[in-house]
Amino acid sequence: MKFYETFHVHVQVKKGSKNELYRGLQCDKEAVRSMVDNPDVAETYEGADTLPFSETYEYIIITNSTLQSEFERLTDHKAFYVDGTNVYTVSWIYSNYSGVDNQEKIRNFIKDMYTNNGTKYVLLGGDVSVVPYRGFYISCYGYTDTDMAADMYYAHLDGTWDNDSDGRYGEPGEEDWYAEVAVGRAPVETVAETQNFVSKVYLYEKNAKPEKVQFHQARVQSGNSPDSTCLAYNCDDWVPSGWTMNYLFEEDGHISKDDWRAAWASNPLIFQHMGLGIDCTCYEINHEVGGKVTWCCSDVSTLTNTFWPWHTSPACFVGDFTYSDCLAEYYVNDDCGAIACYMNVNYGWCSTMNACQYSGEFCEMQFRALFSDGKEKFGDLLNQSKSYMVASAQTSCAYRWCFYAINLTGDPEIPSVTKRLCIEITNPEDGSEVSGTVTITAVTFDCITEVEFWVDKNKNGIVDGSDLYYKDYEEPFQCEWDTTTYSEGKEFTVTALGYSSGMFRCYDTVTVTINNHCITSPDDRSRICRGESVSITTSAAAGIDTVKFYLIWIVNDSANSSLLCTDTAAPFQCNWDTTSYSAGWYTIRAEAYSSGSLKNVDQILVKVVIC
Repeated sequence: MKFYETFHVHVQVKKGSKNELYRGLQCDKEAVRSMVDNPDVAETYEGADTLPFSETYEYIIITNSTLQSEFERLTDHKAFYVDGTNVYTVSWIYSNYSGVDNQEKIRNFIKDMYTNNGTKYVLLGGDVSVVPYRGFYISCYGYTDTDMAADMYYAHLDGTWDNDSDGRYGEPGEEDWYAEVAVGRAPVETVAETQNFVSKVYLYEKNAKPEKVQFHQARVQSGNSPDSTCLAYNCDDWVPSGWTMNYLFEEDGHISKDDWRAAWASNPLIFQHMGLGIDCTCYEINHEVGGKVTWCCSDVSTLTNTFWPWHTSPACFVGDFTYSDCLAEYYVNDDCGAIACYMNVNYGWCSTMNACQYSGEFCEMQFRALFSDGKEKFGDLLNQSKSYMVASAQTSCAYRWCFYAINLTGDPEIPSVTKRLCIEITNPEDGSEVSGTVTITAVTFDCITEVEFWVDKNKNGIVDGSDLYYKDYEEPFQCEWDTTTYSEGKEFTVTALGYSSGMFRCYDTVTVTINNHCITSPDDRSRICRGESVSITTSAAAGIDTVKFYLIWIVNDSANSSLLCTDTAAPFQCNWDTTSYSAGWYTIRAEAYSSGSLKNVDQILVKVVIC
């Protein structure tokens, strides 16, 4: 044995060929600086000659033509927060890009978008029947998977992943350990599932985020040997002080399904699971204390949480989206459940001496990526957490297996902590009926200094017509809206646009129905005794100065009508003496006027009967 107290290493470098994905962007250099021990060398690389891109699409969605229009709702929303969005169909990609198969065509398309359009985030908009997966080859300690679904194929864009062209992707020496883009998958196949997915993304981004984490532990072997509480305690080291941390441990007693539901119902930001995976559809939430308890796909619909956490687990199989449908897909597609899942498509690994080794380390690194490095967007969080484990994956087949097996089920561009909506209309309520003069009120966040109130003719905050109703420059941001000048009985969309120092920041919308004028008595389809005197009354908003009351009825297939009376003072009403009218059905029509102009109409149907 020889010992050297110091030694010197001399590295000689020479100019080589430029990587096809090299862009020379300053943001790329900054990313490299954060990873390497010699960051100054980044400045020796030439910068790009043509910046910025002629067209930038930071966020793109790949889907089929059936789901395209629904995902365009999502890109309309994202357009306010990223530099350029678009939706592309797989059929268009297959027709316009080359490759040995459809997977390579999609990857070559993403390469093109990354290189020439600045793409950062890619949502695979559909299950494997919509967007195909690439299967990787991995073998470790007697276990082999020749087709491990790895969406990182679409994120890690160097090389081909099949250098020897033998059809076995991801063999040692063929890998690319660092991602160029962030990729996630929306596990949807139908229009209804897509609508639900898009709505969850919008509402998640709109809502304030709870500073709360739920940790869980179930035993992985009898007697809790090795101790599986280590994962929660390793992860909670990264959580900021002041956050609420809840612990649901089998070591504290039997965990029932009711306990599990209650933990979800506490609405944490993150829900960490530790336990064994049974198959694609179930994992254990309690291993042996008081009896085994498994939580399965069929149980997800019983959850009642009102906030959707992101969910992570080292369990085997539960992220296998090639199965129809795995537990991760159920969580993300459910009305409750999770907004995103980091789960394994095959075995999760642990050591018989350390329950948190291998797969558990990847879970812990997700907490590090979020709370230490600020990688709060789900796709960036996954890429950063894996980057910590590159050295281990290069030297250990178990770590390599884990590296391949973890996928993101969810949108890669969602920020997990930041509330995106910086303005919210609190009055009137969405879907409500309004009348008269309505005080529109917008609550703002993040230094909004000006609010524009628009009425109708808008799409997701993009105003298509000249319907600016009012601007307010001081809190509380409000607008008095006179609904009497708008069509009765129709829906209108009210939009509040928030600005900060003259720059547009965010928006919110509500849809309301105007109901200024209606017949309040008698009731629609009520029965009236012949000979009775009926008082017809209405409600009319300010601005109405005249109401005309008509009676309409049918005789021998011919319509008859008469003006019962005209009232020019509120409350507008009319008395109808039914003595001279035959039994049968009659329409009572009330027309409201302002300065001679017809503003709105209401009518009801009543039946005159012989009593």
